[in-house]
Amino acid sequence: MIEKTKEEFRNYDDPPCDTVKEFCRLNHVNQAYNFIQEKKKEFG
Repeated sequence: MIEKTKEEFRNYDDPPCDTVKEFCRLNHVNQAYNFIQEKKKEFG
């Protein structure tokens, strides 16, 4: 197993550019929305 320092991991709270931040935000919103829609179909 490869050991990493804390600084070597990706920082999702403060990404290096705005496009990365927006990409992560949109993925989170859309995944959450799609998940809820699927559960509504599944359980009514």
